[in-house]
Amino acid sequence: MKVPDSIDDHWLEIDVGANRIFWKRFGGRPDMKGAAVLDIGSCRGSLCVDMAAAGAARVTGLDINPEFVDYARAMVVKRYPELVGRVAFQLGALSQFPAATFDYIVSKDVFEHVMDLPALLAEIRRCLKPGGRLYAGYGPLFYAPNGAHGTFGPIPWGHLFLPDTWLLAMANHGRAQKVASLDELNDWNRLSFSEHRDRLHGAGLRVVAFTVNQSGHPVSRLFSLFRHVPGLRNYFTHNIYCVLEKESKE
Repeated sequence: MKVPDSIDDHWLEIDVGANRIFWKRFGGRPDMKGAAVLDIGSCRGSLCVDMAAAGAARVTGLDINPEFVDYARAMVVKRYPELVGRVAFQLGALSQFPAATFDYIVSKDVFEHVMDLPALLAEIRRCLKPGGRLYAGYGPLFYAPNGAHGTFGPIPWGHLFLPDTWLLAMANHGRAQKVASLDELNDWNRLSFSEHRDRLHGAGLRVVAFTVNQSGHPVSRLFSLFRHVPGLRNYFTHNIYCVLEKESKE
């Protein structure tokens, strides 16, 4: 295992603060005592630590970035040795896990990047135990003002309306490996809010909660007003927070 030379306290502080916001937008963290939990897109691993510290019996962080996996493993060993054995990090896809493995599956700021969201949701449904729940919170959505995550500059909604030649120049600015077309940028799935909603509601899971524009920022509150104007919903919905449950009968 490649172990980082140091664990950056700055990032740890940022992640801890982001975790608090994440759970607040759901109305609080669920009771995970004794539960088996999976974090999809676990990044630096702080959300896994949060859930293990809250009493989860076993937490697995899953990510496709080997550097994140290495960092998270080292972070737990160096900063949270009491959780070694209860928190693990794996590289790869959800398909590696047996069916009905997890009581909870959690994902933070990942679904907007997933190219085949229905396929991922099908895997989540398979891996949840009967009665198990998915907690997914993510954004910004692609049609939001900053839906390209800053790749195409600071102009609100610019990634939707600026000419492709401009967008390509912005995308290549400062990149070591230039891209020849916008199609090579697979950093987001380009789904509208309506398309996200339809995929989540059509996942074969019971919708326990579904909220949007979860933020205390005044601009987010303003967006919640504009999204009710006919034709503007997709452009003024910037995030989704939902809880989906697998039926106990399965």
